[in-house]
Amino acid sequence: MHRRLLLLLLSALAVAGLAACSSDDGDDADAATDPAAETAGPESGGSSDEGTQEAAGDDAENPAVFGYEVDGPAGTTAVVVSTLVAQGEEQQPLSATWSITDRPRWQLYSNWIESGGVEIEVTEGGPATVRIIRARYVDPDDPFAGIDELEEIGTIEVAPGSTETISFP
Repeated sequence: MHRRLLLLLLSALAVAGLAACSSDDGDDADAATDPAAETAGPESGGSSDEGTQEAAGDDAENPAVFGYEVDGPAGTTAVVVSTLVAQGEEQQPLSATWSITDRPRWQLYSNWIESGGVEIEVTEGGPATVRIIRARYVDPDDPFAGIDELEEIGTIEVAPGSTETISFP
């Protein structure tokens, strides 16, 4: 339980840093105080006139966003490094370590993200299957309630002890 809480807190910090670095006009203070830039949860946030707003079924309160899902046999640990592009500029890489127990693990990016790459290294157990997806939160007020997957962009299987990369869109 403590490990799960720690992973959630680290994800929240990483996304908060991404949101601060991705404001429309480069003024980080505005992004932190603008209600339109508030995060919906530890893995999502912000709003933009570009990117995912063009996709069918998007709405301003709960937009469809890019993300990934990591799955594998119980005991699999995967390190995921995301290199993302927001508003035409490459962002600092985000890193997350996921331990698979009884269900897949997922992360959704903010809706500023328009493309990117995900590098996956399986450090324990394996193999791991990573799917790049477009999804939205089931309940935008409770990101822990789950996600509604709208589209699978791509899939890659990573063998034990190896590293693979997948790009999107």
